[in-house]
Amino acid sequence: MTVSPAKVADNALYNTMACQLNLDYDRVMLFFGQGTAHFGNNYKIRRRTYTISTDTWSDVTTCFDTPGISENNTSCGKIGDRIFVFYQKNDYDEPLGQGRSVSSSYRYSDDNAVSWSDEITPFPNTATHGHSNAVGSSIFQLDSSSSIYYKAMFQATYDTVYQRLFLVKTTDRGVTWTEDTDRTIWEATGNIYLSEMSVFALSGNKLMALCRQTLSATANGTRQLNSLDGGLTWDDKGRTNIGAATGTTQNNKLYAIYDDVTDRVILGNAYQPDLTYRFSSDNNPDTEDAGSVWNDELSWDNTNIFTDPGGPNGDVNGGIIKTGDSTYLATWCQQYTASDADVWYTVQGNNQFPAPYIGRAIGLGIGKGVLG
Repeated sequence: MTVSPAKVADNALYNTMACQLNLDYDRVMLFFGQGTAHFGNNYKIRRRTYTISTDTWSDVTTCFDTPGISENNTSCGKIGDRIFVFYQKNDYDEPLGQGRSVSSSYRYSDDNAVSWSDEITPFPNTATHGHSNAVGSSIFQLDSSSSIYYKAMFQATYDTVYQRLFLVKTTDRGVTWTEDTDRTIWEATGNIYLSEMSVFALSGNKLMALCRQTLSATANGTRQLNSLDGGLTWDDKGRTNIGAATGTTQNNKLYAIYDDVTDRVILGNAYQPDLTYRFSSDNNPDTEDAGSVWNDELSWDNTNIFTDPGGPNGDVNGGIIKTGDSTYLATWCQQYTASDADVWYTVQGNNQFPAPYIGRAIGLGIGKGVLG
C-alpha cells in the first residue's frame, strides 16, 4: 500500500510537533500541536485517528488546552492500553528562563484518548535549570517481563552552558515517573549542546541515542551514543555522517525505528539547507543489531529513500512508525509562514526502503510512539 503525501492538518493556524502510535495494525493515532506561531502561545494538543485500510482520518478533536500557554514538543507512547502524551509547556510572553519554560509535563488516558488525567509534572523547573521532553523518544522496556518502563529527557541551564541527557522510569504503569540516577546518557559543560534526541533499544540491553548536536556552523550534526548495559554506561561515538550526502550535517528533530527481524535502523530528520525530510539507514543488514552503524558512526547510508519537496520555509518535526509487515507511516510539518504550517503524511511500502527492509518493528518507544 502506498499513499501519496497529503495534508492531515490544513487551516490558517500553525500545526506542528506531530507524533503517532499504533492502536493496532489498521489504526494509527496522531497527536499534534496547534497554535498561532512556532514560538507563540495558545498551542493546544489535538488528535486524529487514521484507518490504514480505508485511508481515512477521523475528525479533529482537542485533547487538552491551557489558555495563554504553549503546549508542544509532543511525544506519545503506550503501556498496555494506557496512552501517554508528553509535552513541553512554554510562555513565550516571558523572557528566556524559568518564566518562559514553564514545565515538561504529561497526561495519560485509559479510554483510548477520550478523557485524560490531570496534568502531571514530575520534574519541575528551577530558577536556573529547565527540563525538556525528548520529542524523538517515547516509552520503552529493557526487559519485556519487567514492570519497569523508561523514557528519555534532558535538562539544561537556560544559557545552555550546562546540559544533561538522562532516563526516567516508572514502575506503576506510568502514573508516576522518577529519574533513574544510574542512567545518565550525557552530561557536559561548555559549548556542545545535544538535544532533540531519539533513544531506542536494539536487543538485550543495547541502546542507541541519536542527538541533534549544536556546536558551530561547521560542526553541527547528529551525534551517536551507544550503551551495552541498558543505559548504565555510554560510549560516545561522536558526530555521524548522517546528512553528508547533501553536503551538510545539520539537522532538526530526529526520529528512528529499529526492526528486530532485519536488524535495521531507519532515521529521519530535516536536512539543512534544503529543509526536506530524508531517511538514512544502516547500510549493512547482514550484521547483527544494526552492526555497521553500531560499530562505525560514519557508515550511515544517506541514500535518498523518500524526500518531501518542502514548504516555502522548509520541513520540520516529523515521525515514522511501522504499521504492518510492509508499510510505514511518516508525518512531517510544512512551514509556509511564521504563523501558518500544516502536518502532512504518507504511507509507503517496502519498495521505498533499501532491500531487504522487511519484518516487524518492535514496541520499544522508537521514534514517535510505541509499536506493537
